[in-house]
Amino acid sequence: SLTYGAARDRADERGRALAAAVDEPGRPIAVDVESDVDSVLAVLSVLCSGHPVILLDPLLPAERREHILALSGARRFDPASMAALPPSDAPVPEPDPLDPSILVFTSGSTGKPKGLIHSQRGWVNQATDGREFLGLGPGDRMAVLLPISFGAGVDCLVMGLLNGATLLLWDVRRRTTTGLRDWLCAEAATTAHCTPSLLRSWL
Repeated sequence: SLTYGAARDRADERGRALAAAVDEPGRPIAVDVESDVDSVLAVLSVLCSGHPVILLDPLLPAERREHILALSGARRFDPASMAALPPSDAPVPEPDPLDPSILVFTSGSTGKPKGLIHSQRGWVNQATDGREFLGLGPGDRMAVLLPISFGAGVDCLVMGLLNGATLLLWDVRRRTTTGLRDWLCAEAATTAHCTPSLLRSWL
């Protein structure tokens, strides 16, 4: 687990290290992510670096990951290699509301994956929706049962963090639903976020 303060400090430090390592303005940075704390921290670090982030799902076929990297021109890191970057005092640009924040790639079910650009403002609006329509706030404990590499998983990440909620991460592809009910109760989850198909099968 990680507090907001610790996440802020580490993301700022690693964001500056990334800004020094990837000195081409606007070049996307792709990150191999799982549903874990290190991956969340890696995503925040890229956003703090001033570069748009691409989240690579480890269960995607290698050919599809390579297509995403070639199409986007992104530099690729995993959380460990990002953490190993030397410290830097590199300046980090302040993003404009219309600047890209995250590039989300489609599943490719109708052909090759295509990239969709989400602006900085778009994610702030997403967080606002989470507060206004779901009532999310610092008292919430959000169980995110979606991979954070999915578009909807990123939605949960942004809505939760920008509203001060605690994120509880469980990837059903890795852990299945065995023990999920007990975990939700033990963690005192207030909301659970998943696909409708998972909810139907679980219930």
